[in-house]
Amino acid sequence: MSNDNRPSILIVDDEPLILDMVQEMLSIEGYNTILANSAEEALDLLDGGTKPSLIVSDINMPGMNGFDFYEEVQRRPSLNVLPFIFLSALYDQPIVSHGKELGVDDYLMKPFTREELLATIKGKLKRAEKISASYDEQVSSMKGKILQMLSHEFRTPLTTIIGFASVLSDESTHLSEEELKKFMELIKRGGDRLNNLVEDFLESSSIEVGEMQKLYDSTKQNFEIKYPIRDSIKFFNVEITQKNLQVASEIPEELPMVFGSSSQIMDVFKRIISNAVKFSNDNGKIEVVVKINPDTMELSVKDYGIGIPPEELPKIYDKFYQVKREKYEQQGSGLGLFIANKLALINKCVVECESSVNEYSLFKITLPLAKS
Repeated sequence: MSNDNRPSILIVDDEPLILDMVQEMLSIEGYNTILANSAEEALDLLDGGTKPSLIVSDINMPGMNGFDFYEEVQRRPSLNVLPFIFLSALYDQPIVSHGKELGVDDYLMKPFTREELLATIKGKLKRAEKISASYDEQVSSMKGKILQMLSHEFRTPLTTIIGFASVLSDESTHLSEEELKKFMELIKRGGDRLNNLVEDFLESSSIEVGEMQKLYDSTKQNFEIKYPIRDSIKFFNVEITQKNLQVASEIPEELPMVFGSSSQIMDVFKRIISNAVKFSNDNGKIEVVVKINPDTMELSVKDYGIGIPPEELPKIYDKFYQVKREKYEQQGSGLGLFIANKLALINKCVVECESSVNEYSLFKITLPLAKS
């Protein structure tokens, strides 16, 4: 019996009697069944476009065994979330433990009853449906947040650029030299904001495909850290001046060298300092402190701004995370701390944060000292 509205089950076993028996049990319930008498044949079916809802596989088969078959399925991104049940004629604790370590969903011991088979399959399919529904909900929510962020982050600077450019291109407009300079500065600021948004997306993608790891591997070395720290602070002089912020630094004159990719670590510093500037209140204060330990160096950046709610601290390094976007504008892409944390991990650094709402946020970066 075939029912296109019911899930399809891939059954893999070298025993024709087992294949026929399981097929009959499942067909009576209306399940669609796909049969393979070896792991190799099953892989050919899967690679050929067959997409079952669940896989039931024997362990002991000639050629590729069930464990190897499971690992091959896991290597295929489109298939590695499928529920997977092993059949075994012998309950051997080490074998069972090995399967559980691999991540197999369940075992059925031969001989098994029709009720046992159906209960196990129904339970795994129900769990897979819940996981899929939860995943779809998360993806939908994430898409909404991304679209909302992109709409704001692209439209705001584009409005500035197009608006002021249209004024400048109007022949009937007469501007003073001071007005012309101001308009050009605003257009540049809008362009810089768009450029930063694009750069964040490109860098995020480079991290996820492994390009930043390759860059670290090719550029890691011992280097002096004093100037990257100071240059990272100077990079935000305009924003610091606009908000009338006081930056107090405790950086020893003599600093030991550290190990890593200097460009990536400087990027981490800039993003942490940018975060402090962005969320500081006007006329506020930022403290930058460097502490030397026997094997590490600690760089801490503390601002006395809006702070982070305690329930949101675990999420601050998530992609596109933003603190109350609807209340605090000018937050950017929501990729700053995500990128900073990923680059820190690549460079064997640790980023930690503690915060209190409306009081302060303290980010501490621990770096490895230079290798001898």
